[in-house]
Amino acid sequence: MKGGNISEKYKIYCFWTGNNDLTENRKRSLEQLKKVSEADVILVNKDNLMNYINPDTPIHPAYEYLSDTQKSDYLRCYFMHLIGGGYCDIKETKGSWKKSFDDLGASDKWACGYKEIGPFGVTVDSLKDKWELLIGCGAYIFKPRTPLTEKWFNQMNSMLDEKLPALKENPAKTPQDSLEKNTGYPIEWSAFNKIFHTICYEYHDKLMNTLPELILVEIENYRGGYRKNTRRKKKSKRRSSKKRGGATAKILFSIVIPCYPPDFVALDGLIQQINSFNKSDSFDIKEIIITASETDNLNITTDSPYPIVKYTTLEKQGPAENRNRGWDKAQGDWIVFLDADDFYHHDKLRVTVDVITQVPNTDCVIHSYKKATGPDETFSQPVKNYSIVRTDEIFNATFPDGKWNECNPELGGCNIILPPKYNFPIHHGMASVRTSSKVRYDKTKYKTEDGYFCRQHLINKKLAVTDAVLMVYNQ
Repeated sequence: MKGGNISEKYKIYCFWTGNNDLTENRKRSLEQLKKVSEADVILVNKDNLMNYINPDTPIHPAYEYLSDTQKSDYLRCYFMHLIGGGYCDIKETKGSWKKSFDDLGASDKWACGYKEIGPFGVTVDSLKDKWELLIGCGAYIFKPRTPLTEKWFNQMNSMLDEKLPALKENPAKTPQDSLEKNTGYPIEWSAFNKIFHTICYEYHDKLMNTLPELILVEIENYRGGYRKNTRRKKKSKRRSSKKRGGATAKILFSIVIPCYPPDFVALDGLIQQINSFNKSDSFDIKEIIITASETDNLNITTDSPYPIVKYTTLEKQGPAENRNRGWDKAQGDWIVFLDADDFYHHDKLRVTVDVITQVPNTDCVIHSYKKATGPDETFSQPVKNYSIVRTDEIFNATFPDGKWNECNPELGGCNIILPPKYNFPIHHGMASVRTSSKVRYDKTKYKTEDGYFCRQHLINKKLAVTDAVLMVYNQ
């Protein structure tokens, strides 16, 4: 149905473009999708792909150079424009797709998806506050050859036309290669999704969002046998942050997420936030480390260009143990601790690097925050002007007599006093810390461990604070 009928009614296409077999978790997800969706689920792979390619519209010549993940990104657009019907990531669904197929076919709309999960699911900064008008990238139904799919298809091809010379020089080296990995591969991780959301917003009045959502299921082995080849072996010595000749090297961040069962449902949203953090030549993300006492129950379906590593805590001793466990495994120059149920500014890493650069002797950086006043509160503006408070100023304000005093639990375990001219809240629990720092979180200080931790860095005169608001705190 060209803009009017769904020619591929009750058909859902899934793509697996690599040479490796589906992992067991993906096989289970595919079987659940077939059973619950009540649709004809078709797995398209390298062996049957050409059966679906229109001779009048051949695959773009850049396709052979794309990463396996972005080959799938390409094919979902190709199929939705030229064939129509449904697309779904190889993940479980919450319900039947039949009603969504029927409702779309009976309407003047052009596409049906699930409502985007939040602003952190949108990779286009200018559209993050428009997320409720968009549909998610993981599953949808499209009528073929509509103005929406035509523009989507044409913009994707224009992007690939531009990138083709560079792709020939630097084809994908791993199944999830991306610009962010600095391998020479020229396409950023979210490039295809940015085109998708931009076009969807332009035609948002032609979208429906009643499709069943995807279920968060355990698919840690999505990368199959590739992961062991793409992760570097642990080295006995930490990477130095200096190059020969005194030039500053790129800072590598290990992101550590201490997690508890009530937070598990928020992990996908946080991974998407991390994926959308602003990039810079001065830093990169080495890995995402998730620590929990029950890692078998962690449900993560969001893909990331960064390795995601899970570690079970040795003992159930609260946040200090979870943070220290991730710290012990971290391979980056600096560790950024994030909380699964909070929201972070996409400039968080950039501002942190700025503080580290301006206060080079610091081992710990903390920042300002704001408390959430409603659901899904986020940031809409970049961080522009902010102050940096150096250790000596804070030390003199906190310890006017030069002596240590115990943290006060009634103050939330913080009890670091800023000079009067700096009147803003600071949040210690999600500090950024130099990996080589000798200070660790004290497991005996329940609910005040973060205050003791930052105060110890202050006593060592290794603490820096910024008034940049980089987190929405959900109490």
